[in-house]
Amino acid sequence: MKKQHERDFKGIWIPKEIWLSKNLTIQEKVFLVEIDSLDRDEKGCYAGNKYFSEFFGLSEDRCSNIISSLKKKIMIDVKVDKSSGKSLRRILSLANLPTRQKRQVGVGENAEWPLGENAEWPLGENAIPNNTEENNTVNKEATLRVATNELIVLFKDFNPSYERIFKNRTERAALQRLLDKMGREKLEATIKFAAKANGMAYAPTITTPYELEKKLGSLIAFYNKENSKGQKNAVVIAI
Repeated sequence: MKKQHERDFKGIWIPKEIWLSKNLTIQEKVFLVEIDSLDRDEKGCYAGNKYFSEFFGLSEDRCSNIISSLKKKIMIDVKVDKSSGKSLRRILSLANLPTRQKRQVGVGENAEWPLGENAEWPLGENAIPNNTEENNTVNKEATLRVATNELIVLFKDFNPSYERIFKNRTERAALQRLLDKMGREKLEATIKFAAKANGMAYAPTITTPYELEKKLGSLIAFYNKENSKGQKNAVVIAI
């Protein structure tokens, strides 16, 4: 390779939330590992498509598509850095927040990577983890982000525009409230039943997490009504 990027690198380690994610392709997972390896201190990763193309043996267009997909899934953020007089793509990893938070310098509205209360990942002005409790909190939030992304994918079969949900805070918040209330297994079953019920007579129309939260009572009533007719469904809805 013509250009060698400096690394924060001691080997390959993939968080279980990333490795076991059903929402990420294997290429996206290894891209996240490489981005995090090159995401040094608070600087971010400046590797271009040409670097990733040579490193992974893929075309530059394919690398660009993978980066775009990871951004849509809110696993990375991409900014343009013009401080050097050139326009450089700067990739910041959101996939390994605990590591980034430990390295973070100057958290606040003037920080290189601001994480104030209105940020996409609100961790507050004292967000640098300095004890086990705070580290556990960040780990839980990382796990919640991955779980939310995986649940959004379940809307794919009955919402052609489901990808828009990834960046919609209202939709993500609704899904996270449902996840907290119902648990992963029951929520997955409920989403699948909502997909199955769409188009059935008297069933509530649901295509987004917010609609699911708003119409959950109607969906449960419809489910119970169908069961009272002796129709057996493969899922159970309960809260």
